[in-house]
This record gives sequence, C-alpha cells and structure tokens, in this order.
Amino acid sequence: MWGPTNKLITCETCHGDFHSCCGHFGYLPLVLPVYNVGYMSHVVDILKCICKMSLVKRCTSTSSYLLSLDDIGFSISVSCEPVRKGRARGPIVLSEQIGSISPGPPTCKSLEFHGSMVEGGQLTFIASYSGGEKGGCFFEWFRVKDNGKETTF
Repeated sequence: MWGPTNKLITCETCHGDFHSCCGHFGYLPLVLPVYNVGYMSHVVDILKCICKMSLVKRCTSTSSYLLSLDDIGFSISVSCEPVRKGRARGPIVLSEQIGSISPGPPTCKSLEFHGSMVEGGQLTFIASYSGGEKGGCFFEWFRVKDNGKETTF
C-alpha cells in the first residue's frame, strides 16, 4: 500500500494516519506512459538540450546487434541510411525481416560464490543464466578432495 488515501483509514505499512504517514514507494504497471502536465514544459526544455546528431550516431553506428531475451519470438530487420562525411545523405534501405528469434540452449554462464569459507559459515552462489526464460534450475553441492574425487552432500 502507498499510504492512506483518506482521513478515516490507517496505513497498512507503518500504521500511521493520513497526516503522519509519508507514503511509501511502489510500482504500478501502466499500459502507456503517464506524464504530469505541470512538468511538460520543463521536459520539452530538457529534450531541446539533447544533441540529436550525437544521439543518432551513438545509437546506430554499429553494424552488429547482440540478441537478448526481449527479442525472443520477434523478427529482426535493419535499415541503413548512408551518410557522407559532409553529412550528405543517401536513400534509406530497409532489409527484409529475418527470424523468428528463438531461445538458445539453457546455459549457466558463470557461478559467483559469496559467504565465509570457515566452519559454521554459509556459502551462497549467484548463477548468470541465458537461454530463454529462466525456470526452476537444479543445484547440487559437492565436496571435492585433493585427488579430484567428488562426493555429494
């Protein structure tokens, strides 16, 4: 809850009333972006300060693209606008669509350990995953002797 919405109820988070509760952070997914009309002129002024040529150059100067989880199920297309050093422009060429992008095999890219390596300490690890939407991964801990022999817990 983000705080009481009227004077008769108390906050479920801090149990404060309408005047003493400062409100709490939350997240509400919306279909479209919402803008405060009171700030629109300030937003427009800030956007006027952005150099559009630098932004276009930074966003589109590479001829490669690293596919991500967000691309799965979509087709990919690219457009190319040739620009001469003196900023003269040629016609934009649009490629055909290729795809549909499919997930790669489930892969554990890295394992990073955290915790104490002392008796009584607790170890945890963070696994970096790729290969589509992550499901319930299986974990198994081993003890490894100096000779390389593994025993499970």
